[in-house]
Amino acid sequence: MSKKEPSIGVLLFGAGLLVTAIFKVILMLSTIGSAETGHYGYLFGYLPEGMFHARYIISWADKILELISAIGILCLNDVGRKIAILTWFLIVCGVSVKHPYVAFQNHVLALNQLGVIDLEWLKAHGIPSENFIWWCVIGARLQDGLFGLFLIYFFTRPHVKKQFQP
Repeated sequence: MSKKEPSIGVLLFGAGLLVTAIFKVILMLSTIGSAETGHYGYLFGYLPEGMFHARYIISWADKILELISAIGILCLNDVGRKIAILTWFLIVCGVSVKHPYVAFQNHVLALNQLGVIDLEWLKAHGIPSENFIWWCVIGARLQDGLFGLFLIYFFTRPHVKKQFQP
């Protein structure tokens, strides 16, 4: 019996998901022991303690599911394909929760303090900081939303699903 090979689309999706999942897991690992005071804390520290911890746990679950699904997709495992579809369906449905305005505001203000972004320069050129932050929020939401919809569309196509059958 010959071993099945993934199509180029499945291979690209699987490899892309794997690389981004590893990157996200590495970022989340940096928060262990310092979630409240580190990067995660300054983004979402405005949340009440219970919601902050729930969001932190959900973020970890999301990263782990993305990692499992990426490996499953590369191995042509149907469970991996279904996990990817479910994970990205939930991300598309909750994209506003995943990318809240306040977190972007905190991030932009921190980057401004570091000198990475110059809000005064933007303001002098007719771009108020609120508009800039909203553009960032909308861009992130569109990126996740469109990517998720495309992933769901791709992995529910009959010829793609067929690759995952034994």
